[in-house]
Amino acid sequence: VEPAHVARVNWAVAYDKDYRNADLAVNVTAANAQAAAAADGKLGVRLIDPAGKVVKTETAAVALAPWEEKTVPLRIHVENPEPWTAERPRLYTLDIALNGAAVESPVGFRQMEVRGNRFTINGRGAKLFGICLHCTDPVDGRAIPPALVEKDLSLIKGCNLNAIRTSHYPPHPHTPEYADRVG
Repeated sequence: VEPAHVARVNWAVAYDKDYRNADLAVNVTAANAQAAAAADGKLGVRLIDPAGKVVKTETAAVALAPWEEKTVPLRIHVENPEPWTAERPRLYTLDIALNGAAVESPVGFRQMEVRGNRFTINGRGAKLFGICLHCTDPVDGRAIPPALVEKDLSLIKGCNLNAIRTSHYPPHPHTPEYADRVG
């Protein structure tokens, strides 16, 4: 890890009232883990669609004092994004670079809301059919390999279930990423 690096990334999607266009709010936390200032930092954010085409690019200058962390908020407006649904989990890629050192984060354009007593995804009603997920294995115990998590989620999806509840222990760190991919 470079002394000046991207420490955390979080994002949220907000659609317009017709669920046609969306704003992607991205918060990038840059950290300087050294005793010298990083005064000339350049933060670059690219949004790449599922086909691999760059949709939007944003840049920001970041100056960090020694041992400082700073959150940089960015807003990316996307015209007519491909929506993420459980049936068609379209994932964009958020490519974030600070002085050339890059990290990636998958992004699904979805807005989940509870309206009255209805749960909606992108404005459409959705029923949740779920199961408890215990990330354990008879052979490996709690130290399960990522491939087993992906297989478990594929089997759950194959049973026409669309929700999981993680119980008792934290899930494998890659569970949300795999869940995004399989829908």
